[in-house]
Amino acid sequence: MKNYFIIIAIILFATACQKPLEINYPEQEPALVVNCLFSPDSLFVARISRTTQTDDSTDLSISDANCEIWSDGEKLATLTHSENGFYSNPNLTAEAGKAYTIKVSHTDYPSVSATDTVPEQTIISEIYTEYFTRYDPMGEDHFNKLYLKINDNPNKIDFYQIRTRVLTLYIDKEWDGDTTWTIIDTLNEYSPIYLSNNSLLLRDEDIDENKLTFFSDKYFNGNNTLLGFEYSLPFGGSHNDEGYHSDHDLIIEFKTISNQYYNYTKQIKMHVYSQYSDLYIGMSDPVQMTTNIKNGYGIFAAYNPQIFILHYENEF
Repeated sequence: MKNYFIIIAIILFATACQKPLEINYPEQEPALVVNCLFSPDSLFVARISRTTQTDDSTDLSISDANCEIWSDGEKLATLTHSENGFYSNPNLTAEAGKAYTIKVSHTDYPSVSATDTVPEQTIISEIYTEYFTRYDPMGEDHFNKLYLKINDNPNKIDFYQIRTRVLTLYIDKEWDGDTTWTIIDTLNEYSPIYLSNNSLLLRDEDIDENKLTFFSDKYFNGNNTLLGFEYSLPFGGSHNDEGYHSDHDLIIEFKTISNQYYNYTKQIKMHVYSQYSDLYIGMSDPVQMTTNIKNGYGIFAAYNPQIFILHYENEF
């Protein structure tokens, strides 16, 4: 009983010693935030907002800014506001190899601007897949290997981004040997893509083991290089009580990206990963985000995309 009263006394003492902590956040100069990623044959769409203090919960979007797109010293168009801070123009698209500048002004904030050049499209001279190249017993996953041969430009450092989506047709489990399978559902989702053994030279470009999303040509600049990747096969249900892999389309999104796009994307990825740190696995250092917006924040960056679709049919 005596120990019980001692514990109560300690709790009351600790509670009585609590003191509210007031934090005085430093005042931040107000500034515009402009985000716009653009590519050939697509409209310029910019999101314009503002910086804020930590305790400010009001809407950050800006609806009354003046937003213009320039090239070679000539004003091409004014982007008009639609909703939630988004500005666009239905008559203006970008061209490969051309530099563009965005200029944004507002009565309450310093004017901002940024410039970037749309990269030329990279030639992919070969693209093919090898089936069932690896099995992971831990995850019970089968992998296909994807190959892309890049005709890299020797005159400059290029930057790339690759993503894959697996489009799968799920089918019912009734099978009598003659009946056609019936489609009951579809799956269209992004699938992780991994470096294969002949692409280890790219490993230092990524921060999540060997998953790959973007890389530069610093190890193969100017060479026609065959890059190998792996993706896991979608599991489609059962066939005669045994597992099988569904027919699927592998949708490959390959982008040639600008240096601005590359740096910003890499830091965004590092920032996202840092959100999962804790006292048990270790705390990450803060990620200082890059920006090419003069007098403001955000990103104005260009890319040149290509889409490839490879069809895979399962053989029973």
